[in-house]
Amino acid sequence: MSRFSDLAGLECIKATYITHVFPRHIHEGFAIGLIEAGVQATDYRGAKHYATAGDICLINPGEPHTGYAPDEGGWTYRCSYPSAAALREAAEDTAGRPAEVPYFPSPVIRDTYVACLLRDFFASLDDCGNRLEKETRFLTALIGMIGRHATARPNGFRTGRERPAVQKVRGLIHDRYRENISLADLAAVSGMSRYHLIRVFRMETGLSPHAYLTQVRVDKAKELLARRVPLAHAAQAAGFFDQSHLTRHFKSITGLTPGQYSSFAQ
Repeated sequence: MSRFSDLAGLECIKATYITHVFPRHIHEGFAIGLIEAGVQATDYRGAKHYATAGDICLINPGEPHTGYAPDEGGWTYRCSYPSAAALREAAEDTAGRPAEVPYFPSPVIRDTYVACLLRDFFASLDDCGNRLEKETRFLTALIGMIGRHATARPNGFRTGRERPAVQKVRGLIHDRYRENISLADLAAVSGMSRYHLIRVFRMETGLSPHAYLTQVRVDKAKELLARRVPLAHAAQAAGFFDQSHLTRHFKSITGLTPGQYSSFAQ
C-alpha cells in the first residue's frame, strides 16, 4: 500500500491474494484495479463476475461486493482507490461542463486500450519523481474509462439516496460509531421494528446494520492510522473493543493488517 500526496492522497496497492476472502463490503470512493495474473472473483449485484489477467476490476462507491480467488492459484493485481470527486472532475474535464459522478455498470471491464492506460499509470508510480507524468497518466486513464464505459446510473444500491429512515440510521451510525449501539437504538431513530429495519437496511445498502457499523469503524481507523495514531489508540477511537478486534476486522476488509497499512500510508 502506498499513498501519493501529489495525487491528492491517492491510495494504491500491489498485492497477491490466494486464500484471503474479502467479505461483503463497500468503498467510500472507487476501487479501480488491473489484474496482472490469476483470477479474481466477486459477487456483485446478485451475480458472480471473474476478472483475469489484463482485465480491469472496478467498483463504484457504496456498492456492496466481495472478493476471492475461485481457484488455488489466487490473483495478483494493482489497485487504486480514487475519490468520487476525482472521477467527477475527470467527467467534467471530458464534458466541459458540470457532471455527476460517473457510474460503471460492470465490475469487470475488458478493454485493451484502457488497460494499457492503467498499466502506464501504475508504472509511473514506480518511477516516483515525476509528478506531472503521474497526474497526466492518472487523468488520461480516468477519462478513457469514463468515455468508453460510464453509463447512466440505474436504480438499486445508491448510498446517500436511500429512503429517509435508512438515511437516519446511517447518520446515527456515523455519529455514534464509537458507542456500543443497539438494534433498539437504530429501530427507534428509523421508526421501524427491529426486523423490518434489518430487512430494509440490507435491501437499500447491501449490508446489515452491524456490517455497516464495522465498515465505518474500519474507515475511521484508516484515517487515524494515516495520521500516525498508535494502533491501540486508533482501535479505541474507532470504536473497537481492543487492538486484536481492530486487526481482525481491518485485515478482513482491507487485506492488510493495521500495522502494514500504517507503515505503508506514511
